[in-house]
Amino acid sequence: MTTTTDVDLYAIITKARESPIGDRAGHSGHSGAHTGHGGTATVKPKDKPSIEKPSTRPKKEKPEKEPVSSANPIAKRKEVEDRIRKSKTEVNVAFDKDGNVIAETDIGSASHTMFGPSQISKIRATKDAVTVHNHPTDHGFSPNDFHAAWGERVLETKVVTASFDYTMKVDKYQTWDKLQKILMRATKKYAEGQVARTHKGESMEQVRKTEIEDWHKILTDTAAKLPGVSYSRKAVTKGAT
Repeated sequence: MTTTTDVDLYAIITKARESPIGDRAGHSGHSGAHTGHGGTATVKPKDKPSIEKPSTRPKKEKPEKEPVSSANPIAKRKEVEDRIRKSKTEVNVAFDKDGNVIAETDIGSASHTMFGPSQISKIRATKDAVTVHNHPTDHGFSPNDFHAAWGERVLETKVVTASFDYTMKVDKYQTWDKLQKILMRATKKYAEGQVARTHKGESMEQVRKTEIEDWHKILTDTAAKLPGVSYSRKAVTKGAT
């Protein structure tokens, strides 16, 4: 999820490596019914109405899908997380403490989405709000995700991907200036590490996995320097979604 900020991880890495690696989501074409041109329509005669014999067998009612318990906010959020985690474009969702959706936007790209001003105001006015968005790649929080969390003042923010759940909980918000300096140093360290690595003999998939792990280590180190901030990553169980 990106917003306007001086810290831009992707721009730094792209400039350093001069060969950005990433996926771009394609645009799906529109669909619709089309009528033919130049043809003639054939009108079929009306069929005689058929008379149905009353059935003596009782109709079987289809079992209703068991609703997610309203008393379990984690289960309610997980249902939404599993819906968006494999989306090719980023989707942003905000919940109240009971797991009810209070804002959602899917107007995004493969690397960008954001809430509108009125949605952000609603999130900030909601006590203990939680935000979740997906990353089409397996990368965790970007510096801009930190920036968004600081602006929204949420209790917890989460990034879900096909392989991982990244979670950041904030009990105490530092000033943005302090956080920005820490993130800038972390971003530069990450970029330098990627440039230093030659990746000789590695496939593109191996390179991608290495970059994901390197950035995860950077995030772990960054969170450790921020009092009141906890960061964790959990692998998604295969077949769970």
